[in-house]
This record gives sequence, C-alpha cells and structure tokens, in this order.
Amino acid sequence: MTEPNQPKTEVTDPDTLQYQLLDAIRRKSSATMRELLQDKNAPIHRATVHFAASEHYPEYVFQILVKYLAKRRKALLKLARESLPPEQLESLGVLPQQNVLDSAAAPVAWALKALKVIDDSQFEFYNPDHVWLSSATTVWSLVGCNLRAAHVLHEAGFQNVDEVDQMGYSPLAVLEIPSLMATDHINGQSLASGLSDALSRYLTMCSWLRDHGASMTRGCGLAQATPMHHIGRRFGQCFAQLVGAHCYAFQGDGIKTMDGVINKLTDALSPLKPNIAILQQIAVNMGPCDLYLCACAGGGCLASNTMLNEMVKGAPVPMNVLIAVFQRIIAPAGSTVTKVFQEQWILRPILRACTFACLKLRHSCQSASLERFRVMKGEGGHTDDYMEQLVALGERLYREKGGLAMWKFIILWFEMLEHAARDRNYR
Repeated sequence: MTEPNQPKTEVTDPDTLQYQLLDAIRRKSSATMRELLQDKNAPIHRATVHFAASEHYPEYVFQILVKYLAKRRKALLKLARESLPPEQLESLGVLPQQNVLDSAAAPVAWALKALKVIDDSQFEFYNPDHVWLSSATTVWSLVGCNLRAAHVLHEAGFQNVDEVDQMGYSPLAVLEIPSLMATDHINGQSLASGLSDALSRYLTMCSWLRDHGASMTRGCGLAQATPMHHIGRRFGQCFAQLVGAHCYAFQGDGIKTMDGVINKLTDALSPLKPNIAILQQIAVNMGPCDLYLCACAGGGCLASNTMLNEMVKGAPVPMNVLIAVFQRIIAPAGSTVTKVFQEQWILRPILRACTFACLKLRHSCQSASLERFRVMKGEGGHTDDYMEQLVALGERLYREKGGLAMWKFIILWFEMLEHAARDRNYR
C-alpha cells in the first residue's frame, strides 16, 4: 500500500545544501531551516517536500518549508508574467487567476531560461528537479494522506488540488493507503487497529480532496479509469483485509451464529462511518465505465464493480459475511438511502461480483492477474451467459422476497450459488 514513484530522499553528501536542509528537518530545527532557505542557492527538491510531509512531519517544520516554496513559486510567476506573452503562459499551464505556480513551475523555468531571463544558477534554484520527468508534477502528489500537510499547502496558495501529470493522473487518482509500521503486525488486534486507522485516513483524505475540487469522474491513463475506480479498488482490497483481521481478533469470543458475527464486525468497523458519503458516491455512480470488458460487469467496469470485485477476490473470510457487513456499513438500517441503495444500485454489482467469484470465472479487467493492456476494450470483450442468467434470477428473487434485509438475502443467495456452481461443473 505504498505510494509508487515517489522521490527518493537518500542524499549522502553532507556538503550539499539539500543534505543540510534534510538534516535540519530531521532535527526539527526551525532556525537552521530558515537560515538555509534564505540562501538563494539552497534548492527545495520534491524529495525534501515529500520527506517533510510524509516521514518527519511536525507541522511547524512543514509550514516553514512550504512558506519558502510558495515564496519562490510566486517570484517565478511574477517573472513569467513580466517576460512571457499571455498565449505562451496559457500553453505552459499558467492560469490568469493563479497566485502560486505548481506543476507549471518546471516548464515556466525552462521557458525563462531559454529567453535568458534567468541564468543557470537561478534555473537550478527555481527548478532543482529538472532532470526528472516528475519535476512537472503537482506538489499535491507529495503529501500522501497527511491531512494537516494538505491544509498547510492549501493555505499557502497551492489551491488547485486537481492538476494532472503527463499521463492525465490527478493526485486523487494515485493516492495510496498509508503503509502500516511493523509494530502494527504483532497480532490480530493491532493489525485490525492499524488497518482501520490507515483506511480511515485514506478515505478522509480522498473526501477532502474531492471537497476541494478534485474530480471523481475524470478518466485517467490508457484505460480511462477514474479516481472513483482507484478509490473503490483500494477500499475493496483493504476492507477485505480489515474484516479478516477483525475475525482473527474475535477468535475465542464465543460467537456462535452468523448474525452474531456480522453484528460484531459491523460494530468493529464503525470508525469508517464518518467517510460513508464517499463510499456511497462510488456505489451509486452509474458512469463512466473504464475501457476494460469483463464478464464481472457485463461490459466496462463501473467503480462499484471494481470495488466489489476486489473485496470478494481472495477474501480471507466467507464472502457472504464480507458482503453482508459491507452492505450494513454503506446503507445502515433506518437510513434514508437504504431502500434506494438496495433496489437500484447496490444489488446488481453485489450479485455480479459474488456470482462471478462463486463460478470461479477469470477476470479480464483491472482485477485480472494478466497484463491489463491485453484485455482493454477493442481487443475483445468477455461475457458469460450462465452468469447473466443467475444475476437476473437473483434480482427477481430479491424483489419477490420484498421486505427481507439485503444482507440476509445475500446469505441465502450464496447458498443458491453453491448449488449453481456445482450444477455448472456437472454440465
């Protein structure tokens, strides 16, 4: 669950200003940081920002670093507006209302250097990561799930949380669940607690970015999966692990009934409830689909398909328990959304994911283990007629069972699926 392609912080030459700045951050020495950052030769590398935000983060230290970064980016923007025509500024990604340069800082620095507005030393000062492709990537990709760091960035003027990289990925589309420390793996209870905290922090940050302007539906990359697909996938994977960890921790508690297990798990997962809105948004959204075709979705996958597929794939607990707990978390009894969720949105993706898993079909979407680009739309779709018949049957039976709680219906449905899978094997 670590974030990929982050800048490295292994700087070993003590004579470099970058090393001295990293050392000051480690020692939490605000005086040394200010002294270094006032030097016009002291670069603020992306690795330094990531280090301060995600590894050694006292808020006052990060505030100092971001204050000086914003000051430099404002000075670079002023130079650009004085030296470059409006049409060139627009082509470089500089917006008229922008006060602080973010991902556009790198191309702006190159443009000013080409015109000899800044010399080589100034160029290194404004764009110290110029040898890396990631130099033109937003600082929002550097703070991970550190919500306090997000507030600091936003208050310093870095207010566009939805800038995309060269492949069209926004910070929300690549955000990862925080990694667990080794001490979180001592036993089942500490693992459950660590996973719960990590997942809650992740969902909280996703919600914050969405509320501050990040698009949930922009297609990213070649497969055009949206941030909702990414969040759904990461949530589904972690939720299955979390339920399994709680079940391990419950061993010896003397719970003897299925209802008892589901009730206890639902209570244990209550820390997720403050972030229920973003999960409901993923569940109810009816598009866009990604560019994969798979029998699990009957076409391109919705974010809800991706979330449920990852949840049931390789689940460490019985799928009926997992799905029943998920349904009670996302649409709790008595809530105003329960009836709509059950009848219109949750039922079909759940039936599809569970039926697909019980029939032991193979994915050709993001949940596949094979090379994904081989199964993208345009290279052949995948359907399964028997599965489609079973899903339609499940929807009809649920309507006929009017009034039955959906999580109870899911348990009955799994019993039917076991028979259906055996029947298919004998055909």
